Amino acid sequence: LYDEVRDLIICPYFVDEFDKEFPTRPRERKRAKGFTEYIVQTGEPLLLSQQMIEDMIRQGTVEQLGKIAVDWLGVPLKHGEKTFGALAVQSYREDIRYQEQDKELLTFVAQHISSALERKRYLEKLAAERKWLTVTLRSIGDGVITTDTDGRILMVNEVAEKLTGWPHSRAGGLHISEVFRIEMDGADEPAEAPLEKALSSGQLVEVTKCRLIAAQANTTVRRMISLSAAPIHDENHHIIGGVLAFRDITNELKAEQELQKAQRLESVGILAGGIAHDFNNILT
Repeated sequence: LYDEVRDLIICPYFVDEFDKEFPTRPRERKRAKGFTEYIVQTGEPLLLSQQMIEDMIRQGTVEQLGKIAVDWLGVPLKHGEKTFGALAVQSYREDIRYQEQDKELLTFVAQHISSALERKRYLEKLAAERKWLTVTLRSIGDGVITTDTDGRILMVNEVAEKLTGWPHSRAGGLHISEVFRIEMDGADEPAEAPLEKALSSGQLVEVTKCRLIAAQANTTVRRMISLSAAPIHDENHHIIGGVLAFRDITNELKAEQELQKAQRLESVGILAGGIAHDFNNILT
């Protein structure tokens, strides 16, 4: 396999009848001018006799690495038009020679190996991205809940656990409506679930102020929150889930109310002072 980023040839599997010094365990080496590199460079299958091998070495097309084989057969490992490795076999015996049908067979095998390797790489990349996303969501300061397309909870971060009173271990797999309930400011009835609305409409839903009905220690706690809910799309723009982000604004609202109260008192004080001044003028 060719690691383009590090410019390395990686050999997950290597067995040779004569070159015993090469380890059989996975190994890597800097890219040179071997036949493997030639296959990666050209992206074409190659069947070589000993004479053809010696001619290519003499011309400087490739360098000799190990014992020269009687026959050498290599085919590319590809994803689309991109070559990312090679599959090669070689024979040191005159009674075991490779033919064109062997090249066709090895090419067929390489296609299946390429598909399997790409699936594995994709799954590894997906797992890494999911881990990165989970760590990120768990570390941010807002509450975050993610669901599938049916509204079943996939992830609850630590802040959301504290605000809703539902740990991820209990909330996972439940419908979002069982864990996240809100009331609009000034109403006593539960409001329409914002994430369900986002999933059905495919649009972002934002609520600047509402009450979160949370269950804590066998009691019901109401917190003022702001929230946004949005569908999650795949690369083909299909909805594959939803995300709900929310934050506790209770203290912010209290501070705002205290400020408004102070401003009102200040206004009353100014008004009272003005009236008293007017009365003093009248009396004098």
